[in-house]
Parts: sequence; C-alpha cells; structure tokens
Amino acid sequence: MKKCFIILGMHRSGTSVTTGILSFFELSLGQDLIKPNEENPKGFFENKAVLALNKKILSECNSDWDDYHFDINDYETKKRDSWVLEALKILENEFSKHNTFAIKDPRICLLFPIWEQALAQFKTEIKVIISYRNPAAVARSLKTRNDFNHNKSILLWANYFVSLESFSRGHQRLLLNYPRDFLNSTSLLSTLKDFTHLKISDSNQQSALVFYDKSLTRHQSENDEIMNTTPPFFRRFIKQIEADGIKNTRKNNNFAKDFKSLLFFFSDKELIDKQKRLLNRKSAILRRRDDRVERLDADIKELETLIIKKIKTKNIEISTLTKNLLDLKNTIINYSNTTSDYVNAYLQDREQLAWLKGIYKHKKDKRLLQRINRIQYRTRKTLNDHFSITPK
Repeated sequence: MKKCFIILGMHRSGTSVTTGILSFFELSLGQDLIKPNEENPKGFFENKAVLALNKKILSECNSDWDDYHFDINDYETKKRDSWVLEALKILENEFSKHNTFAIKDPRICLLFPIWEQALAQFKTEIKVIISYRNPAAVARSLKTRNDFNHNKSILLWANYFVSLESFSRGHQRLLLNYPRDFLNSTSLLSTLKDFTHLKISDSNQQSALVFYDKSLTRHQSENDEIMNTTPPFFRRFIKQIEADGIKNTRKNNNFAKDFKSLLFFFSDKELIDKQKRLLNRKSAILRRRDDRVERLDADIKELETLIIKKIKTKNIEISTLTKNLLDLKNTIINYSNTTSDYVNAYLQDREQLAWLKGIYKHKKDKRLLQRINRIQYRTRKTLNDHFSITPK
C-alpha cells in the first residue's frame, strides 16, 4: 500500500522547512515544484499541480487562503466529489510510480477532506506532520509579508489550526513546534525517522542536518505577547499546545466551539451573506464570460484548422499547376527546337529546288527531274506533316 505524508500548518509556520528536511528521505514530492524566491530562499517544496487545484477550489468557493470564515463542509457534496476526482487525477499523474510521497500546501489545512478522499481512492495510507508556530510570530510574519493586521492573522491562524486538527484526527500525527524542535537537527531527524520509518542515506543525512538556517527564521515572539491581545479561551489553548500538544480532544473541541462562536458573534452574518451572494453573481457572470471565451476560442481554432486545410489544398493545386506549366514550357521549347530544324530543312530544300529547276530549264535531264520530284515531295510532306499546311 502506498504511503503519503501530509505536512499541515498555517502559512508562515515552518511547513516549508519541515518538508525541505523530509525531502532528504526516500520519498517523492512530485514532478514540478514551486521555485525558491526571496520569501523562501531554500524552497517551498510545494507541488505546482496540488497548489493549482487548491487555489481553484477556493476560487470556486468565492474564497481565498486568507478567509477565516471558510469551511469546506459548507459546500455541496456534488462539488466536493468533482474536486476529489481532480485531486485523484493529480495523484495518479504525479505519484503512480512512487510508493512513498509527501504533499504540502497550507491550504490543505482547510481542504483536507478533499485530499483525504482522493488518497483513499488512490489506496494510500495517510500520515500527518503538523508544523505548529506561536500565532503571535505568525501574525508578525504576515504583517511583514501581507500587511495583515494582528487580529486578522490571529483569526486566520485559529481557523487553520482548528480545521487541520479536527480533519486529521483519524490519522497518525506528529506535532512539531517551530522553531523550537528545529534547533537540534540531530534530535529532529531522529524524531522524523521514528515517525516515518523512512530511509535516508549518509550524505543526505549530513545535508539535512545543516538544512535549517536559523537566520532565516524571523519574527519570533514569546507567549506573553499573544496573552495580552487575545480572549482567555485563546490563551488557554495556546498554553495547552505549547505544553501538551494536541492530544486532549475535549479541550480541542472546546476551543473550536468557542472560536466558531466568537466568529459568529462578532461577524455581521447578514453583511457576509450579502457579500457572498454578490460574489456568487459576479462569479456566475465571469463563468459565463469564460464559457463564451472558450466557445470563441474553439471557433477560432476550428477556423484556423479550416484555413490551414484550405491553404494546404491550394498549395497542392499551385504545385500541380506549376509542375504542369513547367512541363508545358519544356514541351514548347522542344517543339520550338524541332520546328526550327524542320524550317531550316524546308528552306534548304526550297533553295536547292529552285537551283535545280534553274538547271533543268537549260538541261533536260531525266535524273535531274527525278531529283526535283523527290525534293518537291519532301517539302510537301514537311508542310503537311509538321505545319499542317497543304501545299498548292
């Protein structure tokens, strides 16, 4: 049976470095990964096809990665089933030849059920690695990268963590505290070995030990920073994770319930619903426009095919006519040369005939007359056979 490691965690929570270290083990991340940039100089380790589908799903839900109201369970089964089929196709294209692989994109925290169903159909065992980071540090990082205010970032973190924790309960899980658990690379590798049961070569192990660069971990924050800016239930949950992880299901459920209540109480549901309806209408208009563009594009391609076909046909006709014209030209040249030879022979015969007739007037010679008759016969035949002229 295949095995998939899903790396979960809020954006800016160390999921990239977690997957980067995991990439040194004997597993696949797929064929085409997002390239490193200034934001993540060592790489994102995200599969482009997986990321594209996650973005598409959120877009079709009139949402995005920074929507802390998003809940995949709000969407109808028919839509979700279609996304599962798309995810399954990606898995088949990217990982059919691999028994062990990993996928990582923070959006999977929100879309976990889609990939869970697809992986089940792909006959794959799921193991979850969660990268946790103090939400205050996440908020500071998002302020730098996206200019999000503190409250929005904290709500985003909560929605991601509540979603990933509840969705992943049915699977074996490993919780890593970023960056605390990454400071001792040897201990981290040992933890990953024990959890994954994967092999790693000696050379790869040496590379993995130096992969994490502490200088790239910015915006660190202590717990007391977030304690002064969040409700009490939030503080208790952070303390619980920092101390005991996510094993206490009852406390996890209580936090999720309080968080949803907080969102409901402080959100203008009527305004949100109105905005969603407006987005739905705009999305419907855009989809119709997209459909029209697709139809026009199909018509253009059909016309292009027809034009190309006609051009090919005309080119063949032109080529045939050119060849026929060349053949005709050669025929004319040959005919002209032949005709010229006959004309010259005819003129010579006429000249000789006139000369012989002049001699015959003075000397009536029978043999001379025979010669004259032969030349006359030849000139008549030349006119008749080659110039279609009947001599008088």
